[in-house]
Amino acid sequence: MPKRVWMLNKRQEVALTQKAISETIGISVQHYGYIENGTKGGNITLGVAARIAVALGMKLDEFFALEEDFQCKIKSDDMPEVNPSFKCL
Repeated sequence: MPKRVWMLNKRQEVALTQKAISETIGISVQHYGYIENGTKGGNITLGVAARIAVALGMKLDEFFALEEDFQCKIKSDDMPEVNPSFKCL
């Protein structure tokens, strides 16, 4: 599973550790780590996404634009043999 490198980079820009951001948004460090590392599937709930966006100093639409790119990457990596012509928008 690919990592959300964009999320890691943004978190580092605002100088937050995984522990600090997880405490700020009210989830466990492990849960946040799973999200950032892409370990537990690709989906994030809207509430958690909104809290992460605020903690990272992002607008929600910016967050979801980057997340959409990430989701597209997962889909194209997971099924290249099924649809080799699949292209992300």
